[in-house]
Amino acid sequence: MNNSPIEELKSIIETLRGPNGCPWDKKQTPMTMLDALWEEVAELNIAIVNSDIENIEEEIGDVILVLFMIIQIYKEQSQLDYENIFIKLNNKLIRRHPHVFGKEKASTAEEALTHWNKEKRKEKKAITNNLLDFLNNDFENSFKSPYILTYVLQEKLSQIGFDWEDSIGPLNKIKEEILEIEHEFNKDNKNKENLSTEIGDLIFSVINFSRKEKISPEKSLLMTLKKIKKRFIKMHQLNPDFENLDLKSMDTLWNISKNAETDDC
Repeated sequence: MNNSPIEELKSIIETLRGPNGCPWDKKQTPMTMLDALWEEVAELNIAIVNSDIENIEEEIGDVILVLFMIIQIYKEQSQLDYENIFIKLNNKLIRRHPHVFGKEKASTAEEALTHWNKEKRKEKKAITNNLLDFLNNDFENSFKSPYILTYVLQEKLSQIGFDWEDSIGPLNKIKEEILEIEHEFNKDNKNKENLSTEIGDLIFSVINFSRKEKISPEKSLLMTLKKIKKRFIKMHQLNPDFENLDLKSMDTLWNISKNAETDDC
């Protein structure tokens, strides 16, 4: 009987890492593959934002490849294996969906999330230990993107109950942090380190607000970058020599480009 595509992929990766395999693949470590994972997730993000189904399929495959490579490396060290990973994942999904696999009821997404969180609270000690492990392991260098790291940390804090009840809390915190930035900026003896700290606090609060509203801060930033890119392309079309214009003229072109987006809608 032929192997399934998944088993074939595992076999290919094992061969690539084997004695007669690929020198590049054999050289990889979990840390080098972590860099590759961020790159592939970023490319998948772009494909999903653009609703590019063909590239979504390819990028999902690339993400799976990197994950399986990481598993294979740990498997060679007798630290992980595929079966235990999937067993733990399956058990967690069943345990946290008592309204599907148990006797609980849920007719809305909100009710389902309530059951999910209730089951998570039963694991609170394990969650707390997980948070402490996370904080004690040089966590600020554990993610390539500080935005994702912030989001993950906030989620872990939320799991132990250290979180705002709704979005109003972080929204008010954003306003408070802006005032603190203004206060620091307007000091006669302005301290760049203090100002940098206040800017970090503001970004943390913005990400927290995004998380409470279930909006990806990275996706939001990508959307803004995409919007700016579109406007500058339009500005160049309106005046190919726009880089030699003064700021007031550039701003006029910017507003024309911005208004053109409204007209397109």
